[in-house]
Amino acid sequence: GDPAVLIADNTKAKTALSWTPEKTLAEAVASAWGWEQAKSDSKQSAKKEPVESPIIPVVFAVDDSYAPILAVTLQSLVEHSSPGNTYRIHILIEKLSRLNRWLLRDTVDGCPNISITFLDVSALLDEETKAKCYIEIHASLATYYRFFTARLFSQYDRVLYLDADILINRDIAELYSVDIGDSWIGAAKDVRESIAASRGLTVSGRNWKTYVTQELGLTDPYAYFQAGVLLINVRAFIENSVEEKLFDALQRIKQPILSDQDILNTVCQGHVQNLPVAWNVQWQIPFEFGTYDEDLPPSLLGEYGQALAEPAILHYASSRKPWTDSQLPKAGDWWRYAGKAGLTGLLKAREMQALAEKYLPRHLEERIAHYRRMANMTFGETRRRYQDRYRDACNAQTALQQESQSRAEEEPTNPSR
Repeated sequence: GDPAVLIADNTKAKTALSWTPEKTLAEAVASAWGWEQAKSDSKQSAKKEPVESPIIPVVFAVDDSYAPILAVTLQSLVEHSSPGNTYRIHILIEKLSRLNRWLLRDTVDGCPNISITFLDVSALLDEETKAKCYIEIHASLATYYRFFTARLFSQYDRVLYLDADILINRDIAELYSVDIGDSWIGAAKDVRESIAASRGLTVSGRNWKTYVTQELGLTDPYAYFQAGVLLINVRAFIENSVEEKLFDALQRIKQPILSDQDILNTVCQGHVQNLPVAWNVQWQIPFEFGTYDEDLPPSLLGEYGQALAEPAILHYASSRKPWTDSQLPKAGDWWRYAGKAGLTGLLKAREMQALAEKYLPRHLEERIAHYRRMANMTFGETRRRYQDRYRDACNAQTALQQESQSRAEEEPTNPSR
């Protein structure tokens, strides 16, 4: 470091060089200090004011069965994120395993501008509330979690609510920046249900067009929107008591065919800003409706055709999924991201039980070794982040070992072996 005391004598310089100082010691020190101050002020004025990066709040809901699917979605989000934005990912859960929490956090590892928090909503779902939440078509109770979004995230003016079974192909900050004005939500039209209305299809024993207009009360059946991608106006939801209205509608429409989506449509009618279909492209239309071009209004047909060619978000919104039928069109895109997330082995396992015994232990060991190595090689905040990842992975490994041991103790012994 710098010396605490400096001692100087200019006598020899005066004698040998016939040198005479122009300033006294006090004047020289004052001049030097003035120069240092001027340099510091110059640096300060040259500094730009720090610019806060835009915050993009994103909400998902998931249970243990869909956690690996959400991990693939997060991988696609990461690849199309911008370092200039801060992405706050909030995942609504009810008793999600430690193993799956680690799996989801691991997907965004190495992305300092992307954070994940888990919010347990079980306290909001008492037995009376659960009894109201009718489920009919390939959905789970988690689909109703979005009703609580405004209450849970009142710190934001608006939030993005995304289903877990999507693939993100563009920066979702673009979607978040769409101006929806005073509308309660922004959502894309449901292409599939427009076809159902046009063809007069029967869905769950009911004529779809009649159901939408009479039971849901929509004045235009072709205005029905798809709720897998929502831009929710939090302020408008709170000011207009939309959550209360949603549960009131569930009392009136006791068996909605498409669960929460039907309820959102009936309650939000007249308060919806249409989003471009490219932000919610339903993948199943070409292989479920071969002649769909004959059933859609020309404007919607043209928009869907362009969106299908270049989807900003591809939505696997049917009972047929790429992880169960990899030969379907665009299923390969999903598997490519599954591979990038290191989850191909997990998702191709026919039984999660076999997966837990074979794939995950090896995957966890590799990640634990990686986090330990990086924690030893880095410093400061980066080191702390890797230390946190290491601890989470070790906890997940312990949980997996305890689960395997518990299963082994429960298995009956065959004396004939």
